[in-house]
Amino acid sequence: MIGDHLQLRAPVNSYDLEVRHNFGISMFERLINNRVPHEMLHAQKRMRRELRELLQIVEPRYDSLFDHTNTIQNIQPLQSVRSSLYFIDHEYKEDSRGSQNQSSSYSNTQEAEIVKNLVDWLIKEVNPSDITVITGYVGQKKIISKLVPPAVKVSTVDRYQGDENQVIILSLVRSNDLKKIGFIGIRNRVVVMTSRAKRAFFIVGNSKHLLESNSAGTTSTEEKNLSSENNSGKNLWANIISYLQKSKCIGNFLARSCSDHPYIKINPFSSNTNPSDKNPSSCTASCGKKFDDCVHICRSFCHRGSPHPPCQSIVMKESSTCSHKIPTICFLKYENKSPLLRCDELIERPDCSHKASCWAVTSETECEMCQKALQESIKKKKEEIRKEIERIQNLPISDAPQRRKLDKNDPEFISVKDRVEKYIVPAHGIRLFVTEIKKIDNEKLSFEFLKQREQLFNPLSEPQLLFHGTTTDNINSIAFEGFKLSQKSNNLFGKGIYFATDSSKSAQLIYTKGSNKLLLCKVALGSTFTINNLVEKDQYYNWEKKNLDEIGKDSIFGIRNGVVMYDEYVVYHPHQALPMYEISFKEVKLDCPEIPLHGINNDIITLKDFSSQAANPNIMINYKNPEQYHYMTAYIFFTRLDANKRFQISKIERCYSSFLTEIYNKEKKEIERSGKILEELLVCHATGKRDNIENIAKDGFKVGGKDGIGITNGAAHGTGIYFGLNPDISSGYARSTQQMLLAHVIANGKFIFDRSFILLTNLIFFHSELFKKILFTRTKI
Repeated sequence: MIGDHLQLRAPVNSYDLEVRHNFGISMFERLINNRVPHEMLHAQKRMRRELRELLQIVEPRYDSLFDHTNTIQNIQPLQSVRSSLYFIDHEYKEDSRGSQNQSSSYSNTQEAEIVKNLVDWLIKEVNPSDITVITGYVGQKKIISKLVPPAVKVSTVDRYQGDENQVIILSLVRSNDLKKIGFIGIRNRVVVMTSRAKRAFFIVGNSKHLLESNSAGTTSTEEKNLSSENNSGKNLWANIISYLQKSKCIGNFLARSCSDHPYIKINPFSSNTNPSDKNPSSCTASCGKKFDDCVHICRSFCHRGSPHPPCQSIVMKESSTCSHKIPTICFLKYENKSPLLRCDELIERPDCSHKASCWAVTSETECEMCQKALQESIKKKKEEIRKEIERIQNLPISDAPQRRKLDKNDPEFISVKDRVEKYIVPAHGIRLFVTEIKKIDNEKLSFEFLKQREQLFNPLSEPQLLFHGTTTDNINSIAFEGFKLSQKSNNLFGKGIYFATDSSKSAQLIYTKGSNKLLLCKVALGSTFTINNLVEKDQYYNWEKKNLDEIGKDSIFGIRNGVVMYDEYVVYHPHQALPMYEISFKEVKLDCPEIPLHGINNDIITLKDFSSQAANPNIMINYKNPEQYHYMTAYIFFTRLDANKRFQISKIERCYSSFLTEIYNKEKKEIERSGKILEELLVCHATGKRDNIENIAKDGFKVGGKDGIGITNGAAHGTGIYFGLNPDISSGYARSTQQMLLAHVIANGKFIFDRSFILLTNLIFFHSELFKKILFTRTKI
């Protein structure tokens, strides 16, 4: 049989069997007590010498133990304390039963605080997993577990038999007026308590209470019986405390030292848990160790047990934005997420020729000198406007607005007419012919417009002439009283007044409601907030003037092909817009007599090249020449909406099918008959299969995913025919075909799923500037 009969006995639940029949004594212990021949091991390899000597005081039968020299000499003492064996003495009373955790187990909250403070100091030298706190009571174990780091193991004595660790802290708990010590007076348990540590062993308890304890007055019959065996608990602890006193290893203060700087004197660890009585305990020496990631020495105060702070040494490093060498703090050199290294070398700005630091130029920060000059210019401009306001205030201002009809030979009429008729987008499907222009003279509104310009964040830019489409009643009201803010909150850019650069956009039926009238207005845009994308559809639905004021802007510009199909401006103050001209027009649909077809399959004809005329803004489309009309309509649409100007047209073919035209016109009439607003657009469609293009040109579109027709490019929005509002969107699908189809569609704000809503008009052959050195039979956008 192999074992240690001096360690813990097996627990016995029956009092009679334990006391009267000695069931707590194992067979192994009985044989030894009856002098059966046995041998004890003598060489111990677990603990340091001073810890072994304490164990021999606890249990004299371990007197023959000696240290295994080669092993024990490698167990180094702790450097953060002056003694590897110490009894930290206090006189804090144990808690009332059940006061801490509603348990009948014993606990001592203030003693647990001492243990916690001791652990906090020790983990600066040793790993938390190398420390174990043991105690005789479950109640104390629960309290300590909440105070120390999770890696520090906390256990009861009975559960820890057979285990060991580098550092053991023993919490004795018991301290009461009844002089009871309970389990901690049982020799077997004390043997386990004092034999678990390898490098250091610390006892936290009330030595006075242990010396004055009445071991016979235990709290249970089991404790009473067990503590009376061998020496009493009182005599046991008297021997232990006497040894510790002789060794100067007991007291209220534990001498501490820095493991990195042992020559530095540090205030001792105190058993006093009152925060007001705590003494500072940090090492005042410089760290002096080399950083892990650079060659420099850490000069910070000692931070034993903690990582080095960032290295603050100054080094020269090449800037992340230029080739200059700049001084920077060392840790930024190794930090992946370091802020931009600022190069302060002065260089010339490319946009304004002012001198600025290199980092300011490369990071595209605004030029301070330009900003200062801008603010001076704004200030000067506002002073000019203010003087003009003061001058006008002294003049009589008429309250009666006038609308004067312009003669058709008047240069002013010709200028406005030219602007209306040339600012046309073919995709809107209409052409405007001006029939009458009235000039609006409203001195009161002009004065309010001037006063509002002074209030702009940036009044330097001159007002722009922009179009606004609305009903006849609204035009009359605006001419006399000025604009009024919209109260609708579901407009794309909120409660503002909307303007367009294209007359064909403002002339849409959805705005004019059939009035066939436009306003051409002066609009003080000031500092414009450009929006080219939306994070959410309703992101700006509730915007009003205060939203622009918060970002220092005066108006919104919705850029084409971004959030809107065509340019749109919005202002949020009614006096930022001044009505100048009331324009009556005649709307002509972009329809034209068909060309006599004589091309491939009798339905496709290659159009004569009119590109030189189409590129000249001064040449009007001849509607009596169908071939020129169709060519120039397709050419202007394609080139104007090619935002990146990457493509050149090489050929345009006209596609016509009387059958498809009849179906399309029938759908248009049904929509008009139903009273709905007809929204007809010119759009782009491209495909990577040459056969598809030929088939569409002859037989029209077919819906992919239906009637056995395959889906060529996916169906992100369901089965349907997909179009782009400009060539840039559709060009990516053309691939090697180098061709694009233009088609009229009836959209009405929805996706198009019915082929009868589509009429093919032109087939464009194009090529990209990126590939202009490659010859194509049919070239690509």
